[in-house]
Formats: sequence, C-alpha cells, structure tokens
Amino acid sequence: MSDSNKISFRLSPPLQTALTAYVRQHRGHVSDIMREALETYLGLRPTERPTAPAPVSDMSDVMAKLTALVSDGADLRNQLAALDARETRPSRIRQRPTKHQTPRPTRPTGQPGIPPETLQAIAEARQQYPYLTLPELARLLYYQHIYQARGKDGQARPVDHSRLRRWLAQAREAGLLS
Repeated sequence: MSDSNKISFRLSPPLQTALTAYVRQHRGHVSDIMREALETYLGLRPTERPTAPAPVSDMSDVMAKLTALVSDGADLRNQLAALDARETRPSRIRQRPTKHQTPRPTRPTGQPGIPPETLQAIAEARQQYPYLTLPELARLLYYQHIYQARGKDGQARPVDHSRLRRWLAQAREAGLLS
C-alpha cells in the first residue's frame, strides 16, 4: 500500500489498552485488525452466516445470547461515556515556592493495605481481563476509577505494578482469585 492509503487516528486510553490486549491474545497486527473491523462495519466484508436455519430450540439460546450482547454493548458505551466525562487534564497552574517549608502530612502507621471492597474490585477486574499485563491492568484500574495511586506531587496515577502484584497475591490468599 502506498502512503496515500495510510490513515492515522487517536484512541482513548481504555480502547488502546483493549486493542493492545486483543492483538497480543490473537497474535495479529493492529493494522490488520483495524482493517477487518472497518470492512465488516462498512459492509465490505461478508459476514459468516449459517447455511442451514438453526433449530427452534437453539433459537432461544441465540436470542438469549444476542440480548446479553446488546446489553453488554450498551453497558460498555455507558462506561466509556462516563470515563470520557471524568477524564481530567493536569492543571497548568504552578504553585509558587514559599519561604518556609510546608510540613508534610503524616502517614498513618501500621500495616499498609487497601479496603476489602477495593481488593474485591481489583480481583474482579483481573478475572474479567486475565490477558492484560500488570501495567495494563494498573491503567485499566486507574481509568475505571477502581484504584488511583497518588504520586509525590499529589497527582493521581496508575498503581505501581509491583504493588498490584502483591495485592493480587493477597486476593488469591483471601480466595477472591483462583
């Protein structure tokens, strides 16, 4: 293909993460997957259709699966819209240095941990996306607002993958993951 047929476009971070995971799982190329998806979407690629009609007993199963898929698609659209609405950009306002150092807030003592509800949500995300690498899973948790770490500058960021690894081990020990 010549360069005149090349098209570039931007993806949202969750869509980029999902696409990367899909490419890894199916061992394909991004351009091939995108081309096939566009051809199918635009009706340029014939879809596979059964040659014989399905028996009536199978039709109820097909309808149930189709209803579930439509519902899942609507849920995904709603989640993506919510993520796009929540996406914030870092502030461009710089704070001026002060003459006196501001005391740092004290950190609570004791064993560090996360609430059980958060650990449960992390375990559920891992079970839903088992093919994601730990850094990709950390970004997914960040964008879905399941867990957002704070950097030294106070900005929200994805959790460190080594900490996420410890939490997943903790979830396995608690029986939340298999």
